Amino acid sequence: MSSENKPVMPPERIEETETEEEIRREEAAKGKGERAFEVFCAAIFLGMIGLVFFNAFLRYVFRSSFAPSEEWARFLFIYITFIGGIEAFYRHKHIAVDMFVNMISGASRKAVDIVASLFMLAALVLLLFGGISVVLQTLDTYSVATDVNMAFINGTLPVMAFAAIIIHLRDIVRLIRTPASSTPRPKRNRGENMELVVFLVSLFGFLALGIPIAIVLVLCSMVLMYYGGMWDSMFVMIIPQSMLDGANNYPLMAIPFFVFAGEIMTEGGLSKRVVKLAQLIIGRVRGGLGYAAIVSSVIFAGLMGSSVGEAAALGSLLLPMMAQAGYKPGRAGGVIASGAILGPIIPPSTNFILLGATVGLSITKLFMIGLVPGLIIGLCLMVTWFFIVRIDGYKEKIEFKKGEASKIVRDAMPAFMMPVLLLGGIRFGVFTPTEGGAFACVYAIAVCTLYYRELTFKGLLAVSARAARTTSVVMLIVATATAVGWFITSAQIPMQVAELFQPLVDSPILLLL
Repeated sequence: MSSENKPVMPPERIEETETEEEIRREEAAKGKGERAFEVFCAAIFLGMIGLVFFNAFLRYVFRSSFAPSEEWARFLFIYITFIGGIEAFYRHKHIAVDMFVNMISGASRKAVDIVASLFMLAALVLLLFGGISVVLQTLDTYSVATDVNMAFINGTLPVMAFAAIIIHLRDIVRLIRTPASSTPRPKRNRGENMELVVFLVSLFGFLALGIPIAIVLVLCSMVLMYYGGMWDSMFVMIIPQSMLDGANNYPLMAIPFFVFAGEIMTEGGLSKRVVKLAQLIIGRVRGGLGYAAIVSSVIFAGLMGSSVGEAAALGSLLLPMMAQAGYKPGRAGGVIASGAILGPIIPPSTNFILLGATVGLSITKLFMIGLVPGLIIGLCLMVTWFFIVRIDGYKEKIEFKKGEASKIVRDAMPAFMMPVLLLGGIRFGVFTPTEGGAFACVYAIAVCTLYYRELTFKGLLAVSARAARTTSVVMLIVATATAVGWFITSAQIPMQVAELFQPLVDSPILLLL
């Protein structure tokens, strides 16, 4: 690092990141059918946002409500979870733990991939037949508020399973035909409490095969069902029925809403204005880029609620600047990654939403609880960065020309006001966290299209399709976790875990160790 006290001007154009290049290649490779399917998913996603926002608007402005809106929104949520999951299967976007299978190559890797594919196929076949059974049982069942035949809603699961089976059979055929040399090279008597052992062995065993986590949870459910002697035609329906119940969750809709709002802000230019505001606030001191990264993380945490999205957005904006200023790559990545941990703490936190919806806690209170600790962590990061700057010898400062300050503040004000309006509305009961997520989406779309005018209709559809796919990936894991949770409870695994730690209850220090 040069010891010269040289100002670093914020570049107007940020280099394209690896993720953006991948997205561009995917867009270029899409056919008409894929684009039509994406538009369909985007329309469902935007419709879900519109219904929730419309109901909140009616209640707050006109003191009335549209009763069927919540039910329609939940139905669209189920469609996004399962129908949107078809594209995730097609593009192999489901989350998997592949670090173990990446350690092998050649014939061994091919054999492991085939075994994993057969396990996945078995899980999908169970979902298909179990889902069909659920549909047949609900042919005469209608929803309360909208009078919709529930077979049309529950049918999304077997449709997804059937499409995934077709896709997977094609992949298995390709895998068998692929020479072993073409597979990827490595990258550097029942005893007591046996249900717990069976669950853990099956969980980590299937994860080690690189199977997507959602399918792993289905397979674990199948193992527990077989081990518990519950394998019959009636119990086979429990897995798909539990998955449908897990996806039919109104509070969880807040998660894709906040993810979508963050995507819109990144696409529409709102993110780079937040970074410039942070640079204006604190960039004039030594190591200003690092301080700006931390301040931006605090603001972004109040916009996105996700550490991954926050790190991706800030990394694409700040890493080129920090490299230009002479920062060590590890140090630059470290300060951005450290700031990104504020995403799950400062509201709106997707982790708090998931916790509140599954355990039954107040999401509003969880949001308020996370605000002050998040700000304290941000302050501690700045204190730490103060010493790092002096150890590494960073002396760069960020300077702006006269007259730029007012423009930066004016441009960033809509972004800065969003968390204020969002948290204020949730705290004072104007809207629920789910409705707040819909408000955040509408607010971000309005600002990026009408105020900044950087978000086009085509860009809106593309972001909506990406958000729909992300939603399906996350919610499929949540849905399958609901299913495996039923069997975990049935097998009394929580009680077995409690019994394992019972001898340590009288010694809190030993329990912590």
